[in-house]
Amino acid sequence: MSIRGLQAGYGRVQVLHGIDLTLKPGELTCVLGANGAGKTTLAKTISGALRAQDGEICLDGAPVTSWSPERRARRGVVLVPQGRCVFANLTVAQNLEVARFAAGRRRTDASRLAIELFPRLAQLRGRKAGVLSGGEQQMLAIARGLAAEPEVLVLDEPSLGCAPVIVEALYEAISAVTLLRMAILLIEQVAEHALSVANEVVVLRGGEIADRGTARDFTSGDRLTSHYLGG
Repeated sequence: MSIRGLQAGYGRVQVLHGIDLTLKPGELTCVLGANGAGKTTLAKTISGALRAQDGEICLDGAPVTSWSPERRARRGVVLVPQGRCVFANLTVAQNLEVARFAAGRRRTDASRLAIELFPRLAQLRGRKAGVLSGGEQQMLAIARGLAAEPEVLVLDEPSLGCAPVIVEALYEAISAVTLLRMAILLIEQVAEHALSVANEVVVLRGGEIADRGTARDFTSGDRLTSHYLGG
């Protein structure tokens, strides 16, 4: 997926100012930034939940900028948003099947693969999602995204509000997902775990790309600190 000159916002308030990104199969691009940097706006615009004001989003060379979220999902652009969005009254297994069929997928092994990446969910297949813990719901939200067999998977702050042990499990699964040859855009505020799985790192500040490089470029912490503190 290629993103060129992307501008987006809410009404007259422009949040993103000319974002350029290339998301490659088998690679994970991590977007870091403080609150208000435009990270969630970027995720919503890529998935189609928010209409772009200008710029272009292309998938396999074809523009999808004007496509609806549903059409993008069927084409393989899947967003796992903040907030553990699961169907509370459906079981874990039913949540996975709904995601698979909504995206127009027919492979029966897609849900099985999603479960394998989160062994805890295998024990909870028959349990309703609404009674799961917050961390288990986050696992299910990501598993639902994988069950849709994405070509581009967008994860919006998956570790938000999760206990450290859950965060470890989430990032173990995310690391394994990179082997499936899909392009992953990981949006995070806390850099520690994200840097451990990222290929490319992009730092947003004020809706613009303030810095970019490899994960190794940012591991010292000093380079990131200057952005978070506005230096």
